[in-house]
Amino acid sequence: MSGPAWLAVAANGSLTGVPGVGDGGAAWQRIFDFGSATTQYLVLTPSSGTGTAQFAIATTAGGAAQRLEAPAPLPVGEWAYIAVTLIGNTGTIYVNGAAVASTSITLDPASVAATLNYLGKSQFAADPLFNGAIDDLRIYNRGLAALAIPPAPTIVPPDDTFAGWAATVAFAGGQNGALANPDHDALINLFEYLFGANPLVASSSALPTAQIRTGALLGIGDPAKTYLTIDVRVRKQRPGITLIPEAAATIAGLAAPDAATHALPAGAPVSDGDYEIFTYYYDVALEDSPSRTAFIRLRTTLD
Repeated sequence: MSGPAWLAVAANGSLTGVPGVGDGGAAWQRIFDFGSATTQYLVLTPSSGTGTAQFAIATTAGGAAQRLEAPAPLPVGEWAYIAVTLIGNTGTIYVNGAAVASTSITLDPASVAATLNYLGKSQFAADPLFNGAIDDLRIYNRGLAALAIPPAPTIVPPDDTFAGWAATVAFAGGQNGALANPDHDALINLFEYLFGANPLVASSSALPTAQIRTGALLGIGDPAKTYLTIDVRVRKQRPGITLIPEAAATIAGLAAPDAATHALPAGAPVSDGDYEIFTYYYDVALEDSPSRTAFIRLRTTLD
């Protein structure tokens, strides 16, 4: 083959299947199809009519195409890394870094008049559209066989911190702090983060809810007496945040050093997806409180 060597790289992942065909769809879809109508082309298909991933090149009207076939189609329902190299008179096709086929390719890509260039679409009207996703397509005018090997994946762990969450919200200037309350709904940003609420839309639906429950229902103390409880739904992953429930007979008593010792969990938290629900209760029954009142709150600290 005269002229420069050529390399194409594409990634393929199946999306919704075609009814009756299954995920991946019908044969002769295109990852790419570059050329001039149906007489000159450079084609890469995830599955040909014989059920193999295939690269094909034709440079003249009526001329025979030269083909490079993998032993199987690309997998469906998952990402695959496919590469084709033309170096000298040798063509090689790689799938997920492994060379799966090699043959003589003497036609020169530079001879293809590429006036119609498609991704996911064929120049042949009867062929189906690509039923998948394509990422990071690359074309080179020289042989780069090393690029046929997929790069090691970069794993970026999610940032579950308050700061990571705040960075994803379109706060107005100066409104992204933990104590800010841009939507004026009595929930500061820190609580919006904990409760999974929208900090830019006023709502009270995420607020903890207080109830009076009997000892029998809670499985504590005197089953006939009543206790003040609070249900709190918070993120399971909340790095740097400490939850401190506090309870007392009076509002002033919530500031006492022992307030946290009087707010106790009523059993283990209940899982709710990425959240968990805690129920805390004031350990003094309403009937035993000198003022016949009780107060409970959730205090948090952010490192």
